[in-house]
Amino acid sequence: MLASAMVLFAGIAAVTLTSTTGGGPASPAPSTTSAAAALGATPTPQPSPTSRATPPAWVDWQFAGATLTAPEAGIDHAEIHELRPNEIVTKTSTDASGTTVTYSAIEPDDKHTIAWDSQVVDGVRQPVGSVLSASAANTVYLYCHDYRDGTALCSTISDVTAPGDEITLETPTEVLTYAAVETFEERKNEISSDPRVTMAAPGRLLIITCNSAGERDTAGEPTVNTVLVFQLVASRAP
Repeated sequence: MLASAMVLFAGIAAVTLTSTTGGGPASPAPSTTSAAAALGATPTPQPSPTSRATPPAWVDWQFAGATLTAPEAGIDHAEIHELRPNEIVTKTSTDASGTTVTYSAIEPDDKHTIAWDSQVVDGVRQPVGSVLSASAANTVYLYCHDYRDGTALCSTISDVTAPGDEITLETPTEVLTYAAVETFEERKNEISSDPRVTMAAPGRLLIITCNSAGERDTAGEPTVNTVLVFQLVASRAP
């Protein structure tokens, strides 16, 4: 989304998104030093660059709770929490041929909850960030775990695949209904270049999880993500 980096996944990877809005590059500021020299004046010393200020603390900001319900997957009011800094990790994976790749990943703390990426970079809210609302101008990204033993929240999320299958996202101020659009698989180290993932659009929601039944690396970790795409179809007050 307009040169902002967005981290994706649940054992998943980092993606640079394309924004639906934005402008061209800013014009460079005029040089006061060169202007003064042209007039024969003594250039005014310019201040030395200073180090960046410490980013503000990472805090929950939109709501004090939200849930997701997906009847076909047997998910009933599963907790959604805003992505936490410690849930963004660096992963290294080596396949059977010996090829090694490194990527950023999201690992939710709890296998029974869902992480929502609100688009925070260096502690600063980005203009392309998503909100859990019918007014969201960009794609909303949710991440959850899929365990091979079936004990994780999203071990059954792929059951929500038929076009028209619905999920409900509930916040303190809105109840949002989304309909399934498509489901696809993508390798974790290639997902950042997949336009089906990076596309930003109003009313669009993605649930991204590991594909525990798919290919694994030499350490036994899944190398593929399952991506479920939904579109907002209705909203109402709680």
